[in-house]
Amino acid sequence: MILFFTFWSFFHSVFAAQEINIPALRQLFYEARDSEKKADLLFEKIGNYGGKEGILIAYKAGAYALKAKYGANPLNKLKNVKKAQQYFSEAVQRDPQNLEIRFMRYAVEVQTPDFIGYSEHVNEDKNLLLNGLRKFPNSGFTLETATIARDFMRQYCECSEQEKQFVQQLRL
Repeated sequence: MILFFTFWSFFHSVFAAQEINIPALRQLFYEARDSEKKADLLFEKIGNYGGKEGILIAYKAGAYALKAKYGANPLNKLKNVKKAQQYFSEAVQRDPQNLEIRFMRYAVEVQTPDFIGYSEHVNEDKNLLLNGLRKFPNSGFTLETATIARDFMRQYCECSEQEKQFVQQLRL
């Protein structure tokens, strides 16, 4: 009987991982910035991910960051921010050139209040993203992620005037 449950757990985890749809996660992450319901759905889909794929770990980090955003308890908010930071670090370590991972970490860090002290990668990620946008379509950005990054940076970029002008004028 134990062998059956072990096999079933392995089988389920392998096929559950294959069911993860990155474009669907991307859409949920984007919509969750304005919807607690979408944030909960994102967490439901990826919050228990235990694999090693950098992009999926980044979405897990994003789900924890959104839990912090919508949470009511300050201690739980801080705990979720720390988990997000941990998972983003792991995601970047696994796939350091992935611009989508870097964008998600940037989007979370740039919107995290300064007093929490979780903004250490903002400049590094911003520079990678701007460079990726300059080199698009030969940068590793897909059209979808480049468009999302550009639109986000138009609104939230901690950029110089020259960088802001570049982002505002960028056509993809």
